Amino acid sequence: MIRVSFTKFLDFVAQTGEPKATTALQAWRQSNIPYDPKRDYHRRIRQLLVNYEKTGQEPDWEAFVDSQNPKKQKNFQETIDCYTKWRSKNEVVSWFDPPKEDWSRDEFKLHINPEMGLEIDGERHAIKLFLNNNKLSRLKAQMASLIMHQALSDKSPETRFSIFDI
Repeated sequence: MIRVSFTKFLDFVAQTGEPKATTALQAWRQSNIPYDPKRDYHRRIRQLLVNYEKTGQEPDWEAFVDSQNPKKQKNFQETIDCYTKWRSKNEVVSWFDPPKEDWSRDEFKLHINPEMGLEIDGERHAIKLFLNNNKLSRLKAQMASLIMHQALSDKSPETRFSIFDI
């Protein structure tokens, strides 16, 4: 059975036209190749955001951006700006470890892995960070949230599931 990361699945869902076929082929290849962190440049920003929420200590955003490949710096800065703008709207936020689980169908298996578990104003939210130039439509983001709910609600019944599309 083909195993696809939830992020790669969202990449596929966000695509339209001919690029969608390319993304499908990449997802298929990914299922047969071991994970290579060097090729996942978004992982650095995800880890930084997760560590920020877990520890409550704001990182030196400027130093982080400056240490990245010059071609990626603008993208990283925009991601940080978007996240800090969203985050500033919520004063009382606490961390919990988000649930993770596989969601299987006949043809493939998705590893559902929201990166953040945040309790905001007394409500638990498991949040998948989607960092991609191709934005998810409202309907596609809702579909992804429903897949998360179906896969994870038994493990965490009082949790809301969402996609933070940056």
